[in-house]
Formats: sequence, C-alpha cells, structure tokens
Amino acid sequence: MSWEFLTIYWRDMLRFVRFRIALVVSLIQPALWMALYGAAMSSNLSRLSTGLDLPAGAASVSYLTFMGAGVIALTTLFTSLFGGITLLFDKNWGLMRELLASPMPRNHIILGIGLSGVTKSFIQVMVIMGFGLLIGVRFFSGYTPIQTAGAILGVLLFVGVFSLGFLFLSSAISMSMDTPEGLQAVITILTLPLFFASNALYPIDA
Repeated sequence: MSWEFLTIYWRDMLRFVRFRIALVVSLIQPALWMALYGAAMSSNLSRLSTGLDLPAGAASVSYLTFMGAGVIALTTLFTSLFGGITLLFDKNWGLMRELLASPMPRNHIILGIGLSGVTKSFIQVMVIMGFGLLIGVRFFSGYTPIQTAGAILGVLLFVGVFSLGFLFLSSAISMSMDTPEGLQAVITILTLPLFFASNALYPIDA
C-alpha cells in the first residue's frame, strides 16, 4: 500500500497550524456561538417555557444541551464545505500541476485533503465539547463511563463520515472553479438552505 497521501495530509495540517488567525478563528467561532447565541436563547426559552406541561414520554433538556449537538454538526458542515478551497489555491498557484506530474496516485491528493479536513473537524468537536461542558452543556448526562466512551466514539464516527462526504463534494466543486470568490458563492448557496432548514438551532417540528 502506498502512503503518498500522508504527504498531502501533513502539508495541509502544517498550513492549518501556521495560519494562526485561521486556526484561532476556527476554534473560537463555535465556542462563541454557544457562549453568546446559546446563552441568550437559553434564558429566553426558559422564561417562555415556564409552566408548560411536557407531553407524555417527552424528556426535557436545556437549550444549551440541544444546541451543542447542532453546533457540532454545523461546524463540521462549514469546515468541510470550505475545505476544498485548498485545492483551488493549489490550482491557481500552479502547485496542482506539480502534484499531478508526480508519481503520486491522483486519488491520494483528495484522500490527503479529506483526512486533514476530518482531523480539523475532530479538533473543533473536542473544543466544542470541552467548552460546552464548562458552560453547562450536558452531552452525556446520565451515561455510565462506558456509555460515555461509546457515545464519544459515535460522535467522532458521525463527524468523520459527515465531514468526508462534504469534503469530497467541496473538492469536486473546487476543481471546476477558477476563483475563490466563485467557490465561496457556490458554498454559500449550499450552506444557507442547509443551515436554516436544519434543526441545529431549533426543532423544526416545534
């Protein structure tokens, strides 16, 4: 088995770490969502729901806990869809020609970018979960240690598959575009309907 994709993976991770502003923003932004939007909506919803009776069999969770899972999904979505821009930069800077001329299998280029995107999503998810626990999110309330470990693995598995799927889509779009502005316009058109039609921030059947 050839391991050339690890070169692409390592290069993209080094770029992620060295671009300090992008690194800090990618880690702070989901935390700000939870700290500002989540905290504000949580207090308002608590006042609105005071005195309401729950339907039989329904469980009550805080809005922060409900939103925590949504922020994980949204952060993974945004990170994955914008992950393909790396290929567009390589294409515009002439690096893609060198990669395609190398002995490396072409699918390793996409695989390396995909794995780096999954790693970035994992890092963001762990930051979200750690920060969420600090502000009162109960991701695994009532779980035993074994159940908690299984739930964390389940979250990471979901994030990995979800991230890879949208990264491959983003990579395909990137290779058909000529400018970052065009890619950002297409990604924005894709993300806005997914964002507002999802139940990441509020239950759509409420």
